[in-house]
This record gives sequence, structure tokens and C-alpha cells, in this order.
Amino acid sequence: GNSPTNWTAYLPSLVTAYLEARPHLLAKVLASAMGAAPDKKCEVTSQTLELTDVSGKPLGEQTSDAQEAVTACAMRCIQVIHGLQRERGCTAVAFSTDSTEAKRQLLVARGQVDALLHDLPQAPLVCGPAHSLVEELSYTHRWLANDRKEYDMHLQDSPPEHGDEDLTSAWLRRVVQLRKFNARIDVLIEASYQLLQTKISPRGKQALPANLGADGAESESECLFRLYCVWARGKEALGRERAFVAAGGKDARGVVRSSLRVRSNFMEVIEQKEIMLGRILSMEQAVSTPRYQSAESEALHRMLTRITAIEWSLLGCFASRTPQHVQIKIVSGQAPSFNVEDWFETTSSA
Repeated sequence: GNSPTNWTAYLPSLVTAYLEARPHLLAKVLASAMGAAPDKKCEVTSQTLELTDVSGKPLGEQTSDAQEAVTACAMRCIQVIHGLQRERGCTAVAFSTDSTEAKRQLLVARGQVDALLHDLPQAPLVCGPAHSLVEELSYTHRWLANDRKEYDMHLQDSPPEHGDEDLTSAWLRRVVQLRKFNARIDVLIEASYQLLQTKISPRGKQALPANLGADGAESESECLFRLYCVWARGKEALGRERAFVAAGGKDARGVVRSSLRVRSNFMEVIEQKEIMLGRILSMEQAVSTPRYQSAESEALHRMLTRITAIEWSLLGCFASRTPQHVQIKIVSGQAPSFNVEDWFETTSSA
């Protein structure tokens, strides 16, 4: 069935397979919005897109460079968001494990983000939101440099080893520090969403409405585009859970079961993720055409099941929305051992 309580309905094209390390998804969505079949190459031209500058004049009457700038800016922003999400996770692992390998992986993640921010696309002022997005991206390196200094100072401190209360305080302190990433990523997600909403739409259509009203029908391309926007939020929700748990380190299970503060915070993170899954499911049900179903469906379901199993091993119980047959499957098997590195990999790939 398609009810939220059926695990097989949990987003066969969810989040990670499309967006984790696959920024080219945006190109596929744009191709659909422009009426091209998913397996055909779609070129961004003035004949396929209606773009308007800040004065309302079609960009097709300006230059093709302006139109390309819009697409380039959106693509780069999606790549930067993904890079920051991965850097946040790597920072959490480095915080909690203090291992040489974790620190090496963090440096790699930082280098990837720096490379993306080094040579940003150029967007003329007439591109409006695209120009604003480039400005926003140009600020990213500045705040990131300041935040990294604080993170590096934290990495120089030895993790406390004096009882559950110290471990609890240390975990929650790391989580608070990592929340800086959350706010920064939210800004970029919103900026990219605004750019695509106001600047890219099917020819002859108005920009995508923020809410679908009862008086008008939403086209399939508009529905797919809006689904992409919800996917972006869902991916971020999963990323926040990844960072939260990774910040707990090797003692995460013991702390979760002994600390009400950590347990409450963890349940809140899971609940936020489940809310996003529900929203994506509701949207995905509106896109029933088989050609839009993900080829990686089974891999995604396995990933989500593994995540649920790890959540159960940490909490000793299931989240309220976990399907019963998934609970039975997990309980009847062997409880997975918890390892921070394994958790990171499980939540980073499908």
C-alpha cells in the first residue's frame, strides 16, 4: 500500500540517491520542466525557457550567457550545499573520535568545498536572484573560515573521559557547534529555491506557486520541480541526523540510554526527519508516472532499513512511525553494533 506506515512507500526516489553526490539531478528536473524526455539531452536556450530580468524583460532578449549563468549558479549552489553537508558530517566524526583518519577525511571534505567556492560562476546584475545567489556564495568562504578556526580549536581539546555526565555535556556541546552548519545550509537552500522558483519555469507558465491552490491544477513538471525542492529539505534532515549521531562517538549507545537530555534531543532529530519523509511521500504520490521512479529504489530502502536498525540499537526502541513489519525484521535479526565510521558511511550512501 501507499500509507505512511508501509515501509515500501518510503520514498523509492528519496533524497540520497538523487542528491547525495549527484548534483546532476537538477539538470534532469529542468529537462522535465522544459518538456524534454528524461533520456534526451536538453539544452538551456531562450526557446525552451522564459527568463525575466529584474525589470520583467525576458532574458531571451538579452543574451544566452545570462540564461546559462542562471543554470550555472543553481548547479554550483547545489554542489556547495552537498559539500557543506558532507563537511559537517566529517567534522562531527573528527570531533567525537579524534582519530587521524577522521581528521584526514575532514581535510579532504574541506578541500572539496574550497574548490567549489574558488571559481564561482559569473552572473550579470540583470539575472536578479542569480546575481544575489553568487553574492551569497561569495560570503560562504568568509564565515566558513571563521567557523573552521573554532572547530580546529575544539579538535585540539581532548575528549572528556570522566563519567556519563561529562560525555553527555561533551556530545551536546559538539551538536551546538555543528548547528552553525545548519543555519548556513538553510540560507543556501532557500536562496537556490528562490532562484529556481522565480527564474526557471516552463515556457508560457508563470513561476512555480509557493502553494498549490484549489482553483488551479498543477502541471506534472511543476509537481516534479516542487518535489525536488522537498527532496532537498529531506536530504538536509537526514544529514542533520547523521551529524547528531556521529557527534556522540564510540560511547553513543551508553549515553543515549543513560542521558534523558541526549535521548530527548535524538528523538527530536528523528521526528524532524520523519516529518520530512512524510512530506516527500505525499509529493511523490502525485508523481505516479513509472518513468520517474528511481532505479535505485531497493538500495534506498535497504539504506533506510539499516538506519532504522541503528536507531533501534541506540535507543532500544523504535520511532513511532516505524512500520511493524520492519520492526519485526530488525528485532528477529542480530542487533547491529554501533561504530561511528560505519554510521557515517551508512547514512552517506545508498
